[in-house]
Amino acid sequence: MKTITITHQKGGVGKTTIALNLAFAFKDNLKVAILDLDPQRSAQNMSKMIQDKGIEFIPKEDFKDDMDYDVVIIDTPPYLSNLLPIYLKMSDLVIIPTKVGLLDIMAIGGTISLVKEAQSHNPKLKAGILLNMVMRTNFTEEIKDILKEQSNGIEIMSSVLMQRVSYAKSPLFGGVFSTDDEKAKNEISELVAELMEILEN
Repeated sequence: MKTITITHQKGGVGKTTIALNLAFAFKDNLKVAILDLDPQRSAQNMSKMIQDKGIEFIPKEDFKDDMDYDVVIIDTPPYLSNLLPIYLKMSDLVIIPTKVGLLDIMAIGGTISLVKEAQSHNPKLKAGILLNMVMRTNFTEEIKDILKEQSNGIEIMSSVLMQRVSYAKSPLFGGVFSTDDEKAKNEISELVAELMEILEN
């Protein structure tokens, strides 16, 4: 079982949308489940809409690190909870999504510190920063340099998710693969391929 945790202490960076789209992307070939740690239960509240689409939800109290799934995706709350270090240490890969606004990037430090601490206990834990909701006009070289300074050695992923209406609507349709947005489909496919490569190496 591979566990992918999606976390950032700042809200509004797209964690739940990414978690759901990854689950939809994996489900045709793998047995997938989502563990929703966000008190708002954004992902789990959609379970009735997507329960017939091959994705299961795991109650927090039932989660173990050896469950009968190929992939478990953990959606975390928009703050640094006391439980987060425990789940990070149990993970195989941590995705830190961020917008490319200055405030979003400056807020990433606390999350990166937690990931680095988890890596000191679990050297096999891999991590990457995912640029999300990117608009072509807001990713300047200055912002890129600041992000590199904040990253503390954690790689910035080559995959990028642009700002698209189809992502906002995708949970209702079963992910972007159920829409006609070919660009969004390509972005998620590229992200999945990169994640698989990271997990295999």
